[in-house]
Amino acid sequence: MDSASFRSSARVMRCKFEFFLHAQNVSVAPPMVPSDIAPLLLVLHSQPAVWFLGQLARYITRPLPWFESELNALASTSKLSHNRNSPIVGVHVRRTDKVSHKEAKFHNLSEYMVHVDRYFDYVEQIRLLDTKKDESRKPEVQRQIYLASDDISVFSDMKRQYSHYIVHNMTKNKLIVAAGGRFQTDKQTHIAIEIYLLSLTDYIVCTVSSNVCRVAYELMQTRQSEIGDAGELIQTVDTSYFWDSGQLIKCEMVQNEETMNLHTGDVVDVWNGNLNAPFEHQRLRNKTYFVDPSYKCVPRTIIGEMQDNLVE
Repeated sequence: MDSASFRSSARVMRCKFEFFLHAQNVSVAPPMVPSDIAPLLLVLHSQPAVWFLGQLARYITRPLPWFESELNALASTSKLSHNRNSPIVGVHVRRTDKVSHKEAKFHNLSEYMVHVDRYFDYVEQIRLLDTKKDESRKPEVQRQIYLASDDISVFSDMKRQYSHYIVHNMTKNKLIVAAGGRFQTDKQTHIAIEIYLLSLTDYIVCTVSSNVCRVAYELMQTRQSEIGDAGELIQTVDTSYFWDSGQLIKCEMVQNEETMNLHTGDVVDVWNGNLNAPFEHQRLRNKTYFVDPSYKCVPRTIIGEMQDNLVE
């Protein structure tokens, strides 16, 4: 289907764009979870807000039949169809304008692959234990990744430095998007495809400062019948998961922080201002900013009421 016939046949709803939702005190802004499903989600899923956002994202981005067929074909070509014997790790390397505009720090490929190696080491140990229980099962694990990037050098670096890995990618459309051309129609289609394919992997390693990474992670949560709770199936190379311009996250201290006179059970606000510190948060308490390791607190789930007048 050409772009002209697509535009004439598509049903389009333009949503109002609101950037600083938290400043407007919008109670339904992410990462809110509706009160009617919150009790079950808190029990059944490790990341309730991410699960809920994933359902919304999946519904909003549901493809037209012709595009769904194309996506399924690409998934099969990229070895991302459902019935696979070995896991595939999705690796998304975001650079170009994200780095040049200083929105995020440059990260070498090795910073991603150390987590990929660790994941496959873990899978191999699990397979080895299973083999001891059932000798008919093979312990060998193919080390496969699905690689997506907007920097063409990443593909050659991967081939040169990690030749022992089987690498899948969109060979015809590697999503090499020049800075400034990211919002062209064809480029947006390629980005949508990459997000979908990344969401089909078994584990994602990426910079969470990237919108592509976050959406792929959110969409992954809709595959619960296939992979169960996917809330922990991500490793960030820079910051912790957040929702750009959403509500401030409340975090309950599980360890004392003597320098700030914080104790177990105290609640602070988390502000994701540092996009290059995966294990640190800057927290706002009495208008005083401070930095401490994220393991010292546990985020609270924000529960709210959905409204009937959200669409203008």
